[in-house]
Amino acid sequence: MNDDQPFDFNVFSGYVDITDTTKKIHYMFLESQSSPADDPLIVWYNGGPGCSSMLGFIQEHGPFLLHDGATSFTKNEYSWNKEANMLYIEQPAGVGYSFGDCATTKCFYDDNNMAEENLVSLLNWYKKFAVPKPFQTKAAVAISQKPMDAFDF
Repeated sequence: MNDDQPFDFNVFSGYVDITDTTKKIHYMFLESQSSPADDPLIVWYNGGPGCSSMLGFIQEHGPFLLHDGATSFTKNEYSWNKEANMLYIEQPAGVGYSFGDCATTKCFYDDNNMAEENLVSLLNWYKKFAVPKPFQTKAAVAISQKPMDAFDF
């Protein structure tokens, strides 16, 4: 790390909306430490639904790890974002920093509506970031068995 910034790569955190609901899905996006424009995009969801993807970020393969019982982070020499752009998505609403008003929004989850909301989350993230072409063509992501360029961004 350098003296001016806490990271030697770009980190973005925010929310994407699930269309026509009150649900806000939290994401954390880390650009590759190597070559962001050329490296692939890995989208990470921890198991569940119901387990925060921040667990993968801070205890499994993020750039800094917080080991069980530790009070400070340590640098991870094997971080996945050394060679790939990492997008951590916390699904469904109510997990981690994701939220929604269950009084006004359907908060029942099954495989079908989770698949739909995951698709909406990814598409809205792509819209939000106006992702350059390398992310769309090199991303190892299949959605509804369509290539990413089949969707209208």
